[in-house]
Amino acid sequence: MKYLLSAAIASTAILIAATAEAAQVRQVTFESQGETLVGNLYLPDNYTAGQELPGIVVTGSWTSVKEQMSGLYAEELADRGFAALAFDFRNFGESEGAIRALESPAMKIEDIQAAATFMPTLPEVADEQIGGLAICASAGYMAHAIAQGAPLQSFATVAAWLHDAETARALYTPDRYDRLIAASQQAAALYTAEGTVEYTIAATNDETIDLAAMRWADPSFYYTSPDRGAISQYDNRFPVMAWEGWLTFDALAAADGIDVPYFMVHGDQMAIPDNAKAFYASVDAPKSMQWIEGFQMDYYDQPDLVSNAVDLVTDHFRQTLQ
Repeated sequence: MKYLLSAAIASTAILIAATAEAAQVRQVTFESQGETLVGNLYLPDNYTAGQELPGIVVTGSWTSVKEQMSGLYAEELADRGFAALAFDFRNFGESEGAIRALESPAMKIEDIQAAATFMPTLPEVADEQIGGLAICASAGYMAHAIAQGAPLQSFATVAAWLHDAETARALYTPDRYDRLIAASQQAAALYTAEGTVEYTIAATNDETIDLAAMRWADPSFYYTSPDRGAISQYDNRFPVMAWEGWLTFDALAAADGIDVPYFMVHGDQMAIPDNAKAFYASVDAPKSMQWIEGFQMDYYDQPDLVSNAVDLVTDHFRQTLQ
């Protein structure tokens, strides 16, 4: 397979940051559509063999790996008495996948279903006591997985990014939306014809890179800051062919298919708050919401905000996983 790197990526330095690890964590593997996924299972510090704990599948933002926000939330949940799984989706981190860093909503939905099916096979996890916690973009993926029958008994989201094609067109502006769709289709055709994957950069402080997945001039931007999400495991590139699948994904469509207790943590400074409210309103299962303060990406790693969010979802899971 051939790879085509943009100049923006070629000139990007590798950024490394230390990642905290729970006292009890073990690597696990499981299969999704015939490919091996690698995860970290976080357990309480005082866990002893033979205990069966409520389990939580934890997923993070788009383009992320298990050592970023999903691992942080999983560790916090373990500190509160859960067995929590953070894993790399296909194409990311240590997991298998032919097109590296490919952001595919359809594949990620399948991977969440696989993780939910895998959890009760673990000796540390109690059967029928498994929940799902999704941060940012994976909220839509997990919602669809649940609507399609993933065996999760409870669901919570923090700072959920919930878009559909209409919302994406407005957020990215119609002109850029059309350019990204066209570029994605051209890149997909190139891959089909030649097996070449065309990449752009995933996260950058240069707001002039049109094809970049995320652009933010602030040097404290989560994905580009070495003190935050720019860790060695993060593959800071984005297959151009992935744009169409992302832009046309409809997270909102899954809301009325959720049939397990749902808890939303969101706020006015988080992603697309009007869509979050619309999604919540469409859920017909038992539900509750906490509307709080705090900026979207600060809920990825800022200790006080993360701790508060985990306290809130812990209350939800303790009430619904019995």
